[in-house]
Amino acid sequence: MFRKKFALSFALAATATSVMAIDHSYQALVKNGLRVDGSIPHGIVLANNQIKIIRLMNISLSPNVAQSISGRLKAILNAPTQLSDLREEKLPAAKNIGMNGEAVLDQGQWGTCATFATTAAINALFPLSGDAQISQLCNLQLSRSLSQDDDQGAWDGSFGYLVLNQINQYGFINKQYQHTVGCGGLKIYPTDDQDNGSAMSVTDFSANSSMSFIPKDWTPIIPNNGTFSPIDSAQAAIALKSVKTAINQGYRIVFGTLIDGSLGGVGAMGQYDNIAGDTWVMTAQIPSDIADGNNIEGHEIIIEGYDDNACATYTDGTTSDKQCGLLRIRNSWSAQAGDQGDYYMSYDYFKGMVIEAYAIGQDVKDHFKPSTK
Repeated sequence: MFRKKFALSFALAATATSVMAIDHSYQALVKNGLRVDGSIPHGIVLANNQIKIIRLMNISLSPNVAQSISGRLKAILNAPTQLSDLREEKLPAAKNIGMNGEAVLDQGQWGTCATFATTAAINALFPLSGDAQISQLCNLQLSRSLSQDDDQGAWDGSFGYLVLNQINQYGFINKQYQHTVGCGGLKIYPTDDQDNGSAMSVTDFSANSSMSFIPKDWTPIIPNNGTFSPIDSAQAAIALKSVKTAINQGYRIVFGTLIDGSLGGVGAMGQYDNIAGDTWVMTAQIPSDIADGNNIEGHEIIIEGYDDNACATYTDGTTSDKQCGLLRIRNSWSAQAGDQGDYYMSYDYFKGMVIEAYAIGQDVKDHFKPSTK
């Protein structure tokens, strides 16, 4: 099956017991605030100076939501995060828990970031290595059977909560099964191939899956239930504090973010540690592009650390500037991308562009409670 630009094809109910199609009408967009309309290719420059094609989710925002986000971003630019505010949190100034030896993954030329981010976080949790790791291929082929909208499932865009719910309900298959038996007619994930095989039935998947990742192993910091409403600046500051608190308790964060793909470097305009284009920073162009209805995209990634004192430099128009306070991000664009596979994001960017965020860890739902103030 050759890749096409398909819309997000399924949504799991909050109880993870049913699958329903997404309504792509304008009325539904206005009601829900945000939807995914397939994925868009972009080229990034790797450490070896080769161009790699990646895909970001194509995001449609309702007019009201777009104006709300634009206004919030302008407010953030006018009142950026201050180090004095961060010191009041009584948290360490920096913490990096890493990925527990988990190698950087490569989603290739597919819009499968949500599957790669969530499965990488689960791999790091147990931890799983080698052929014991989760097969992204098998989980993606199952998602096609769960789809009621088209036959691509999560291959061309999804959200973290959908993938997490799918794994809770149906489990996951490891790479040993993928490599020996295959899923959907393939034994190797098609990183650079346009043939992504076919669907895998629920019966075949369930007969060979592990149910070791349970609902208690993830909990929302910023929930997404299919209806998107931007959080205000106060809520965003609380969410950032919750993220940092979770990191200090050993929990990684799977999160979705908006990206202004019209900016160079897939929106990563900043530079940290002398690596160009490895940091997402908030610039004046972003709220303008969102308000004007320009293409906005989305990406799902993992927060593995933070540093209040780290600063990224960038150029906004003709002015050189910096933003301090950075999250350390595990991406899925290969170890040749960014800082050996990792990227960074300023606190202000996170506060303005986050869509959803979930803490991942053993029994995290019982042991971690997001901040409320």
